Amino acid sequence: MRTMDPWTLVRHVSRRGVTKSFAHMIRLGPSGFWQRLCFYGRLMRSHSWNLGYDLWQGTQTQRNLPRRSLLSESTQPDCAIWYTPVPVSTLRAILQQLTMDYSETTFIDYGCGKGRAMLVAGEFSFKAIVGIEFATNLIQQTQENVNSARQQRKQRVRWDIYPGDARNYLPPQGNCLFFLYAPFYGHVLDTVLENIRQACRIQVEGAVLCFVDDEGRSLLPHVVDTVSQWNDWQRIVLPPLPTDYGALYPIETAIYRKVKAHGVSTGLKRSYRSPALKTLGTVREGDSD
Repeated sequence: MRTMDPWTLVRHVSRRGVTKSFAHMIRLGPSGFWQRLCFYGRLMRSHSWNLGYDLWQGTQTQRNLPRRSLLSESTQPDCAIWYTPVPVSTLRAILQQLTMDYSETTFIDYGCGKGRAMLVAGEFSFKAIVGIEFATNLIQQTQENVNSARQQRKQRVRWDIYPGDARNYLPPQGNCLFFLYAPFYGHVLDTVLENIRQACRIQVEGAVLCFVDDEGRSLLPHVVDTVSQWNDWQRIVLPPLPTDYGALYPIETAIYRKVKAHGVSTGLKRSYRSPALKTLGTVREGDSD
């Protein structure tokens, strides 16, 4: 349902027929009929809003995709979630309110999809922008969108796309902003979070973890329970975020900042073994796969 666009909805109704579609809505009852009608209204609103962003930017990021359409030559969409473009106003508001030196920070988008979050981050002065994606069809679209943005904005920011399993990515040394728009769940999400925690203990100097979700699927409680148990991490409470009409449901966020412990260096002192890379050897500074 969430991955339908207006044209898919019209084709669905035309195949069923107007009379049968209306009869189906009547069988839902007054409450069900109203809920379904409101859902379709929000769906059309979010699609139109996201389409407007793409028309303005000259990109293609607005169309939602079901999980079965995420194609990969080497991996299956294990624990993957359907593609939905990140709400632009929400991400802009978050980046505007965080107190970080973006010129010394790498923006890392886990499950970058078609690159919407990378494009928004490109409006800020990040040292580098990294997108991690396993689906080959989305990687190709991300590259096209990034190239379009680079030509239009004439930016010299470093754009990198990591094509592979997010569990195999090791963050670079220095300051990092980890951004996750509910890209996956289950053991994949747990492994990625643990990799971030371990990397921040060893070689990431300054770090912010930003997890964004909506009320329709809500992975947020699990992330909050997990990160709240990490030592030297504090939750950041931001002012209320603006309403984003590109989102299907109200947006929820959990933002944490790594706090440097007194007398403890955050430099690289030793190598560590990523939970996802136990069979591939020890990961050291500079390794990315």
